[in-house]
Amino acid sequence: MSLIVTFAGCDSSQEPSTPTSAQPSSATPSAKEDEMMEARRMVSAENWQMAGNAAIKVLLRDPGNEEAILIAAESALRQNNNERAAELAASIAPNSPLAESGTDILAQALFQLGRASEAADTLLEGIEKRPKEWVWYHRAWGLLSRVGRREEASSIAEKLCLAGEATETELNSLIRRTQSFPTVVERESLLNRYFEPGLGMARWHFTQLEYRQALDELAPEFKSGFTSIAASALYGRLLAETQSHDKFPPWHATCDLSKIAKFGDYWAAVGTYFFDTRQFESSARALLNAVYLNPTDRSSMQRLAKVFDALGNPEQGQQYRVRGIDLAHCETTSDQLQQQNLTMQDHLQLRHRIMQQLLELERPFEVLGWAAHIHATGTVAKQREIARKREELRRTDGLLTLARDASLIGEKREDYELGDAYKELVAGQNQSQVSIGATEITPIAKPRLVNVAKDVNLDFQWYRSFELDDSPIPIHESIGGAIAVLDYDLDGWPDIYFAQGSGEPPSNQCTRSNVLVRNFDGSFADETDNSLTSDFNYGSGLAAGDVNQDGFPDLFVGSLGKNRLLINNGDGTYQETPVFGGVADRFTSSIGIADINGDNLPDLFEGIYIEMEGAFALPKIGANGVPEQPSPLEHYAQSDRWYVNRGDGQFTLQDLPREVARPGTSLGLVITNFDRKPGNEVFVGNDVRPNHFLIPQGNDQLANAADAQGIANGFEGAANGCMGIATGDFNRDGTFDMYITNFSEESANLYLQSEQGGFTDFAIRYKLDQPSLPMVGFGTKAVDFDRDGWLDFAVTNGHIFDMSQYGDLYQMPPQILMNHGTEFRQTEVDDPTAYFEGKYLGRSMATIDYDRDGVTDLLINHMDQPVALLHNETPTPGRALQIELIGTVGERDAIGAKVTARWQDQSKVAWVTAGDGYLCSDEPVLELTFGNVPELDQVDVQWPSGETQTFPGPIQPGRFLAIEGQPELFAR
Repeated sequence: MSLIVTFAGCDSSQEPSTPTSAQPSSATPSAKEDEMMEARRMVSAENWQMAGNAAIKVLLRDPGNEEAILIAAESALRQNNNERAAELAASIAPNSPLAESGTDILAQALFQLGRASEAADTLLEGIEKRPKEWVWYHRAWGLLSRVGRREEASSIAEKLCLAGEATETELNSLIRRTQSFPTVVERESLLNRYFEPGLGMARWHFTQLEYRQALDELAPEFKSGFTSIAASALYGRLLAETQSHDKFPPWHATCDLSKIAKFGDYWAAVGTYFFDTRQFESSARALLNAVYLNPTDRSSMQRLAKVFDALGNPEQGQQYRVRGIDLAHCETTSDQLQQQNLTMQDHLQLRHRIMQQLLELERPFEVLGWAAHIHATGTVAKQREIARKREELRRTDGLLTLARDASLIGEKREDYELGDAYKELVAGQNQSQVSIGATEITPIAKPRLVNVAKDVNLDFQWYRSFELDDSPIPIHESIGGAIAVLDYDLDGWPDIYFAQGSGEPPSNQCTRSNVLVRNFDGSFADETDNSLTSDFNYGSGLAAGDVNQDGFPDLFVGSLGKNRLLINNGDGTYQETPVFGGVADRFTSSIGIADINGDNLPDLFEGIYIEMEGAFALPKIGANGVPEQPSPLEHYAQSDRWYVNRGDGQFTLQDLPREVARPGTSLGLVITNFDRKPGNEVFVGNDVRPNHFLIPQGNDQLANAADAQGIANGFEGAANGCMGIATGDFNRDGTFDMYITNFSEESANLYLQSEQGGFTDFAIRYKLDQPSLPMVGFGTKAVDFDRDGWLDFAVTNGHIFDMSQYGDLYQMPPQILMNHGTEFRQTEVDDPTAYFEGKYLGRSMATIDYDRDGVTDLLINHMDQPVALLHNETPTPGRALQIELIGTVGERDAIGAKVTARWQDQSKVAWVTAGDGYLCSDEPVLELTFGNVPELDQVDVQWPSGETQTFPGPIQPGRFLAIEGQPELFAR
């Protein structure tokens, strides 16, 4: 596809030559007529200076002579005197026989003056008077697209389509009616050939998901006044997309609702804003308005899926989700049609494909438009047949609005009220119910992390196969190995258990065992054989916890096949308990040990990635002979399962029924008390399928509330490639939040919980999209590195497949994202070992204070490098409290307990969790940081049993043990 950027911005074959005046008259000339004849002769000779001079002479004698005005205007235009040309052309009366030519000259002059939007308005006014002047439609479409007024351009293209006059380029532009056209440009240096500054370039950035750059383009207009309603509508949508909630009501106050309500961008902005503020019915009505006005608005379709999920109508939500996928397929074909150097056969195949896709989307007039171009060189009879069919459709009731009606998928807009939320917005009173951080802070120290793994004899290497190699990776080998941190011998020093691959699942014949290393005062030694914890299955998730409540941590060992439960004998050895005898093998991912059903006994939860059949096949080879990137969508998902602890060493298997939650592709896992109600919930992060949030219902039954809680899908409404999960209170409002890493070209998720309950993904608001988009994120942890009281993020990254031939990184750098209160910023790390200068295939990450210096360290596993132990040596005046908990009424590990540290008028909270994110089990110690305050006033513990204890201050920084029912903290 090539878009010839001339005055009209459309194909040059559609642009006639500049209109000229009438031909010479044969009447007997008078002096005035003689001058008029001279002007006409000079026009024919294209001597524009002489033509203009002659026309001026006529006008001196006859100022109202419109033919002379037209020649003078055209002459000025040809001589680049565009101001003069515009002034003259504008003086021709609208009802004049020469008004058509005057409109052409005026539009061209305005365009040459850099006033392309005014040129488009001139043509639109002309179209109102001459509704079948198709050349003006083509030119107006080109100009409107160039200046970014895409909804109006699409309206023009739609009229051309209905009349059978649309070019293939214009038909292609209807695939995405509010995004820039073209959507594909050969080189960024050519953008000014296609788009005007301001709204034109803002529309391009919007299409590329570069929302902040788009806002920058429109910022001057917001300050001085928008030059078009389209610019204002897009600006509001960009505010919603960047979650600039504080700026949204002030922008809305500037809107002329009688005009802007005709724009889909406006309603998409309002609907997105209402979804973020959890006004679901108002959001539904606004987004339904958006897709009715623009049936190609995929992001609004995806968000409608989330809205209907939240409204308790998941079946309807799924229909909008499917419609969004159909639109995405159509967009892909459109982009392919815009590529350079397509063969005729490729072009024909793509045309047929887009016809079929449009037919499924119930857009018959566009189908006929594409058919007409496919058969353009065919018989006259075929063209007549297409024209006849188009006319029949035009006369059929309801077909003119079929595309818009079909976009509602059976819903009626009037069934949903904009209600009080919209009234408050109009009045400038509607605000978010989630505290999103209003105060910017400056970290008080630069993080210093030093890789000391070799220094402390920690040399574990995970093997995805028998040996390290760089051959194509099957999907199971891309998962990586797990880490569990536990003090198995209760000597006060945290030990580590590593899962190993090194073979072909499912079997117990791998060439290398899992490994248990014991911590001897900050240095490690292999105790696998002595502890009887060897395991030659292909390892996956690991969990440490006190399953039998005897005070010694046990091990739940997952694999791609047979899982095992190893019970700690209390003498430094383990023995297997046959919990899983007769249980079918599964592709286990993350696992956890926690009380789920509320009986004070720890249960076992097992995430399942995909079905075992076909799970271990090598990647498919593409047509170009190159292995294709594996995807979980090529495999059947399988339901997660859990094991209810009966208290006598026996467990009852509970599969998660499909009617509770459609099988996902589980990777990340967190179990804790997410809300203020008693009892734990289970969050499962699924890879490219909606997440699950499982709430106990009694009688060992669970219900999935992910949709209602707003954590089934990300901000844009689509499922993400969820992997790692970090937890904590990120905005200091006292509620439990989650940070989730995703696949490349997907923003990470930052789910902040409101005080009223429910989550909103604020990753874009906190600018976490920028550092996360290029990365394939896996393990992540929330650690306050500078101890200023605000949690920061550590992320390990690495692709699942070598895509370097397409310009993507394979190995990727790790990241530290510091909390600045209103945003997170990637920061440099003081690292004398140069770990942060390298690139890795990072996978699992766990927290550990391996040397008992009172500072949290990081343990990171890779697919291509030995494990890294990052010693936290950040120089900071900040202080911290480390606290271990032992339950005596509820389960001993106290999963779900909430600890609150209080000082002066501030507080900091932390929760005891299981699952701990991605293939890991952290050291069971909470760290609460409180800046450079010397001591805490008190510490409160809300135990899973429902009891609350207060430990009065002053409490100095340090490590303590809290035992349920004991009146004081014990120094550790």
